[in-house]
Parts: sequence; C-alpha cells; structure tokens
Amino acid sequence: MQAIICLIMCIAVEYNIPPYFVKAIALTENWTLNPNAVGRNTNGTYDKGVMQLNSRYFYGFDWRCPNANIRRAVQHIRWLMCHPWTDTFWSVALAYNAGITRLNGREDEITSHSIWYAGAVIERFNYFMGGRAPVLLREWR
Repeated sequence: MQAIICLIMCIAVEYNIPPYFVKAIALTENWTLNPNAVGRNTNGTYDKGVMQLNSRYFYGFDWRCPNANIRRAVQHIRWLMCHPWTDTFWSVALAYNAGITRLNGREDEITSHSIWYAGAVIERFNYFMGGRAPVLLREWR
C-alpha cells in the first residue's frame, strides 16, 4: 500500500496537482488501494483498479497496473481541473465521481451519493493537509 501511495504522490506532482487531493480521491474510491479492485455500477459499467476508472471511458490499457491506472486518473483529474465548470476542489471531486456532463447546470442529475463522495474527498484532503486545504483551484496554482 505504501508503494502505491508513493506512486500516487509522485504522479500528482508530475501533473501539478496537489498530491493529497489525489490521495484523498484514491482512498475514497478504493480504501485498500487494491489494483485488482472491480466495482459494478448500476448502469452496467465497471470501475476498475486503484483509482476505480470507469470501463466505459477508460480502456485500452492494463487497468491492473497501478502506474497506468493512476496515471490515467491523474490525467483525468488535471483535465477536470482545467474545465470551465470546475473552480473548486469540491467540484472536481464531484465531477470525478458523477461525470463532468452532470455539472453543466443539470443538478437534477447529480445524486446524493456523488455529493457525499465529494464531501468525503474534501474531508480527507483537509485532514492530509493538516487543517484546511485550498478551496479554489486558483489557490493552488
């Protein structure tokens, strides 16, 4: 588990994302950081690997490889951070769980689970930061 946490932190730094934010997402997705973890979604897709990447959108690589799985997830988080609909770490966490298309003003499509998820990520992020993590993305950049 320690080696996977180190990999998360290194890849996050490489992409200029707060390492503790990526670690918070990883542990909210898969608290054991099991590279072989598979979760079934209600829509028939699967979430796979350390970062629980959705099988509908993330394919064509060895999802069991922690390096490949984490790298794809971090690239996705970087993309979400640059998206015009995300300006807070909470909204990035929400989009990671619910999908970016659900943040386009259609709040009726955002589930209570996704709202809980984003809160859990931010709670962990705050804990790892030793108090208060940055709220706005521009506070990090």
